[in-house]
Amino acid sequence: MFGWHRNHLSDNYLGRLCGLCDAYSEAELSAYCREKGLFTEQVKQWRTDCLQGFGRTADSERQVKQERKKTTKEIKKLKAEVRRKD
Repeated sequence: MFGWHRNHLSDNYLGRLCGLCDAYSEAELSAYCREKGLFTEQVKQWRTDCLQGFGRTADSERQVKQERKKTTKEIKKLKAEVRRKD
């Protein structure tokens, strides 16, 4: 695809672009993209990717919490076992 590649843009700028998708009408977004040399399809895809990234982050945090809880239980069990053997 022509135009800017996602890797050439800062995360801050991509965040603002995602916000523009919600704030601008289709015509306003198209005009903005033409002015900046972007394609509206790319901006919409970046927005979708950004939103999916937030979802994965929440899922990863949940998974990390579950693993931490499991590890904590295992540590307590092992400490109890060591105390019992002493």
